[in-house]
Amino acid sequence: MRRWVTTGIAAVGVAAVCLLGVLVTTGASSDNGSAAVVVNGITITEVDLKGSESIPDMGVTFQPPDHGTVPTVSFEQAVESLHTPSDAKSGEASIGLFSSDQFGLPKPTLVWRVTYSGVCVPIYGPGGQAADELPKCAGDEINALVDATTGKYLSSYAVSPPPG
Repeated sequence: MRRWVTTGIAAVGVAAVCLLGVLVTTGASSDNGSAAVVVNGITITEVDLKGSESIPDMGVTFQPPDHGTVPTVSFEQAVESLHTPSDAKSGEASIGLFSSDQFGLPKPTLVWRVTYSGVCVPIYGPGGQAADELPKCAGDEINALVDATTGKYLSSYAVSPPPG
């Protein structure tokens, strides 16, 4: 089953990405030999998480899993379960332990995080500037989370660059 990739963070707003047709090619590999999936001409590569990441304002932590952890849901299954944004230029997927009270995941949960790059994350929410003075996009990356044990879509988020 395909899922819509959406964000639901107050600081970012809500964005929905629609895709009418999906063409998936599995078994591809990237230039460096890691696993890759091509979805509608967009290559999504499996990459190792090099270290812990955090977004303190969102209460997010994402850290590498214990050595030897094998997810029930494969990289390909996780990527294929999502709708790839039609404006994405590329993508990466990493397995890791994700936690965030804001996302309803207070305990570290094994997830596939699929990051789509080159997308326009629309700006929503209150503002003081005239609409024509605002930038069109709040950022150019969106992250989708898929439970690596069940294959269930969990959530998505985007992180806007600091104003300036």
